[in-house]
Amino acid sequence: MEQLQARFFAPDAAIHLKLSESQPRLHATVGTTLRVNASTVTASVVADLTCVQGRRFDVDADVHEGWWIDAVEVEPAELLDTFDLASTENPQVRRLRVQLRRPVEKGRQARIVVRGHRTKPPEGTSLGIEQLRLLSWREIQESRRLIAVHSVPSLSPEIS
Repeated sequence: MEQLQARFFAPDAAIHLKLSESQPRLHATVGTTLRVNASTVTASVVADLTCVQGRRFDVDADVHEGWWIDAVEVEPAELLDTFDLASTENPQVRRLRVQLRRPVEKGRQARIVVRGHRTKPPEGTSLGIEQLRLLSWREIQESRRLIAVHSVPSLSPEIS
């Protein structure tokens, strides 16, 4: 709690005070599983959200170029209200908004699972780390980001 003290030295002195709620702060531990087969790359992103300040009814992410969203789930399931994709100023990025029925707040966590896919590039073409990221969370501080990559036996991923 903050306190403010004031002294008035004139009979017509005044204070104009504007109070606003502080910005909610979300933290997430994020894990991504990539599966590469002969024609596609699929991703499953799991974000365990906690709110250390305030409360949030919505979570936004930027979906990277080339990726298509297949499913969005929230645990517990009754927490999910809606989700939608919208265009942004950048034609290579779309905005995913997940709307919740109850807020993520201190003591109430949520898990968001986003599944998507993209076409596999031609043989011999490499994908950079940004091309392997299905999405980037907005206004969320990621405390840990884990990635697992699986491929069919006929493909051998090389990491450099």
